[in-house]
Amino acid sequence: LIHKVMPLDQCLFMDGLLTEGDLREDHLYLYETYVGAAVAIHLELPQLLSASQLLAVTRAAKDDFDDARERYPEWAANWYPYERVLRRDLELARETLNMADDFRPLQDTRTLLDEAGDPFRHFSESLR
Repeated sequence: LIHKVMPLDQCLFMDGLLTEGDLREDHLYLYETYVGAAVAIHLELPQLLSASQLLAVTRAAKDDFDDARERYPEWAANWYPYERVLRRDLELARETLNMADDFRPLQDTRTLLDEAGDPFRHFSESLR
């Protein structure tokens, strides 16, 4: 597993020679979230990470992200890129686990802060 911190085509060593598919063929997986990493492990080596363990990772990642957003509402405008990536990987996990109804989706930051009684309301209002 390799943490993907920038687009593959911008990596100096790659220079457009390989794709993520090429890397996967060599069992190298790029991920942007713990959920994405867990899905990759579960799909490739389910004996290493079971479905119940994948579910635990997804729930923990979602809970930790929600907790961080509630603790740092002043960063509300900065959460959106991370929210988008985590939402994508949570959806992938939901599809992998075939959990159509049993999986609560990630709330957008504005809704989460509104429901939490945001003490920094001016930050979440600026997102509207």
